Amino acid sequence: GASDKRLKPGDVLLSVANKTIACALDVEAALWPQPRQKSSASSSRGRSRGSSRSRSPRTARGAKALPPPANEEVPIKIFRDGAEVEVSITPSVLGSEDDAELVIWAGLVLRRTPRCILERCGESVAPKAGGVFVQTVLGGSPADSRELHPHCFLMEMDGRAIHQLSDVLNYAAKQSESAKDDTSRGAWVRLLLLDLNGQEHVRAIQRDPLFFPTLDLRQCSSGRWSCTQRR
Repeated sequence: GASDKRLKPGDVLLSVANKTIACALDVEAALWPQPRQKSSASSSRGRSRGSSRSRSPRTARGAKALPPPANEEVPIKIFRDGAEVEVSITPSVLGSEDDAELVIWAGLVLRRTPRCILERCGESVAPKAGGVFVQTVLGGSPADSRELHPHCFLMEMDGRAIHQLSDVLNYAAKQSESAKDDTSRGAWVRLLLLDLNGQEHVRAIQRDPLFFPTLDLRQCSSGRWSCTQRR
């Protein structure tokens, strides 16, 4: 990230862009562009009404919030090893970690691996991590009966590498094509999982397409979610 090899664990943040930092909201306010001063008269009238909101980076209702300046170094003062140290960092603008697609397979709620999970794993595990993350496990599902735990990476399904959610959907579609009778309910699938500590786990799940079919959930531009059942 932007602070790699510049900030270290244990550093105490003193100021950002020459503004004292007392809480997390102060960091956001320090990086956000300050509004232009209209006039002394208008500023004096609004000072009494907006004094309590002066530190907030939010804009007035109906106005668009300006993004923080990009590609500009920001001076940051920290306290490290008993002394004040000043470093310069170029902030990076990150989007929301909310995902617009979820896949539920055999009770596993799968999503695209979020950035925060890769940062939590560290440099030793992140390069090996896959692109599909097990967010949670539905109670009573085939995955729950096999005691699968959430917060891990789905690496393989029956020896096939899984890199993205579409790989899971493609595998489920091929399984439904190969099994054309009720014997598909007893089909077993071997999964290769990688936990956050870098340990690999192999589990076998017996599918139950009747009560736990494969579901593809997508969020539309309007914010509403649609659900498509896959066989």
